Amino acid sequence: MKSLLFILSLTIFSGIAFAQTPQAKCPDISVDSPYQLPGIGVAVTFIASLKNAEHVKSPKFHWAVTSGRILRGQGTRTIAVSFTKRVTAITATVTVKGLPEGCTNNASASTDTWESVPITLCDEYERLSFAEEEKRLKDLIPKLLKDSAPTSQIFLHLSITQKDTLRDAMAHARRIALFLESEIGDRIRDVHFQIEKGDEYITKIWLVPLDADPPGCAKRCKRVDAKNLI
Repeated sequence: MKSLLFILSLTIFSGIAFAQTPQAKCPDISVDSPYQLPGIGVAVTFIASLKNAEHVKSPKFHWAVTSGRILRGQGTRTIAVSFTKRVTAITATVTVKGLPEGCTNNASASTDTWESVPITLCDEYERLSFAEEEKRLKDLIPKLLKDSAPTSQIFLHLSITQKDTLRDAMAHARRIALFLESEIGDRIRDVHFQIEKGDEYITKIWLVPLDADPPGCAKRCKRVDAKNLI
């Protein structure tokens, strides 16, 4: 009888001890993504985070993306993704191996949708003095920022007369580039110019998506990257 009671007591005690053993907590998985896509050819970074994962030893990370190509970081917490054509968004999903059984082991994040903007003629004017042009450009800045996307470029078309020299036109282009650089900075990606001979001196300012062809010249023209001017 005593043996039976001892066995019964041991069984009950073991059951209580087993019931009170805490189960391993599941970590929280999240992915950080950029707010918007940069330009084509610029890498996008996604970062996986694990919280409450002190008990998880040597987790392994596997990534998948809906667009683009993983340049580096597969198998780690951070990946860099590149894309060579226009996409509206990129979603990255990470699957974490090595978590307790029954825990959610994946998470995703997406960049915001990249809305395409059309090629837009923002301003057009004849020859102006430096002070007149500076005022006009300053008044134009809010419109350029409002109508642009993160990947927009400013494209200036200078039509010069037969009497104007290319050297003077390049100096004019440099002056505009320096002014826009000081007012806008990195909020619009690049500034480009093209210069052609015509009957009148005309400056046209366009917003052009990164992967779009800029407005063409009526005749032969010289295209200039503003980075070579500043």
